[in-house]
Amino acid sequence: MSRIYRVIKATYHMICAQQLASREKYEDALAHLELMHPKNLFKFEPALLRGFLLLVTNRPEVAKSIFEELRDRMSTLTRYSEADIAHFEAYLRNHIRNAVEIMGQDKSRYPEPDYAKVPVNAVTTAIKLNYPLPEHPDWNGA
Repeated sequence: MSRIYRVIKATYHMICAQQLASREKYEDALAHLELMHPKNLFKFEPALLRGFLLLVTNRPEVAKSIFEELRDRMSTLTRYSEADIAHFEAYLRNHIRNAVEIMGQDKSRYPEPDYAKVPVNAVTTAIKLNYPLPEHPDWNGA
């Protein structure tokens, strides 16, 4: 399979998964992501969406593992602005804590999101739409 075909296919499945997730069709969204080539599935945003979908479909252990791996990869992100990276950091911290809480563990051992570091108005619109932070005090539907 050619690289161009894989990119087109991955883009299609990512868009479908985002649209399904926005309509709370989480299992269907996850199924679309699983159709992606593994090289694309482990890229940052598809993996982030997959972690969220696993969390909301009651698979917090796997979701937490994905979120922690992505958190560890944050320093390698080069195509995002500082505001976007701060947003992702808060999003990951929030969902790691959510996963831990769902698993019945003490979430206080995990750092809380630092919303003060996230300049909501500077975050890319697509990132705000696809990975919302409604807990942010300045969110107001951003």
